[in-house]
Amino acid sequence: NALMNLGLSVLFILTLYQDDRATGRIIGNALPVAMIAVYIIWYFWRQERPAWNGEYAKYAVRYSLPLVPHGISQVILSQFDRIMIERMVGAAEAGIYSFAYTIFSIINVTSTSLENVWGPWFYERMGKKDHEGIRKASSKYAFGMLLFSAMVMLAAPELVKILGTEEYRESMYSVIPIVIGGYFMFLCTFPSTVEYYHEKTKFIAVGTGAAAIINMVLNVICIQRFGYLAAAYTTLVTYLLYFIFHYGIAWRIMGRSIFATGKLIGYILIAIGIGAVSLLLVEAWVLRLLLFAVLGIGFVLWAEKEFSLLERVKSKIHRG
Repeated sequence: NALMNLGLSVLFILTLYQDDRATGRIIGNALPVAMIAVYIIWYFWRQERPAWNGEYAKYAVRYSLPLVPHGISQVILSQFDRIMIERMVGAAEAGIYSFAYTIFSIINVTSTSLENVWGPWFYERMGKKDHEGIRKASSKYAFGMLLFSAMVMLAAPELVKILGTEEYRESMYSVIPIVIGGYFMFLCTFPSTVEYYHEKTKFIAVGTGAAAIINMVLNVICIQRFGYLAAAYTTLVTYLLYFIFHYGIAWRIMGRSIFATGKLIGYILIAIGIGAVSLLLVEAWVLRLLLFAVLGIGFVLWAEKEFSLLERVKSKIHRG
């Protein structure tokens, strides 16, 4: 999907859609997904023709239907700020702000990939009522992502220089609050999996819909008043409220928190603190990179302690 997405987009932009590059990019993005989806359906259809089961169909609709407005609200959350900046400030500022999301994608892709592992493990532990195991693992997971997010924030100016040109330099001031907001969005993984497990998808839709509305209102007020950079902070506030809402719902479903609430609050405060330090030291690159090195070493030591990476590498080499 990734290779076809990039390859077809470039091909269409350079050939069929030279005068309408946006359309070429859209088709290049959509076509690979559609082709893969058709292939998967055809593959399973060949294995065995599906039989109609009304009970399964009702369950699927009841479970999945609330996720449609959830998905639409997620699109609004991720795109509305950029649309508002373009309409209210200008296309150049919208481009600079959008570039900040290129840096944020480092966090987003990592979080999404790990979520594919976390979800099945969480459901298995929930089935065994291993709430203590979930509490410990979720704390480690959140702390690891905190260290990783902190390193991205500290290295944001350098990442902007490497991945962009001088015209995008201003985006470094947007990257840091967006990354903090992204960390809050990652933390929503914990309560949302509780909601999915207990089939309370309507709460997920309500939470995301409310977050989208709050984000829209904040953007309309703040972008006009404070400029395009305000959109990064409205994103941060929105995702924090989003996490608090879902955490409260998960608590109500379970009758208590199965996560280490105190630690998560501490991680949130640390993320905000490191973000503030990163902004203050934007021009002091030596201090930032020293902090980055300290965190990098700390991340490696933490990963070795928790997952015995060196032993695993030695074991694989020995087997080889």
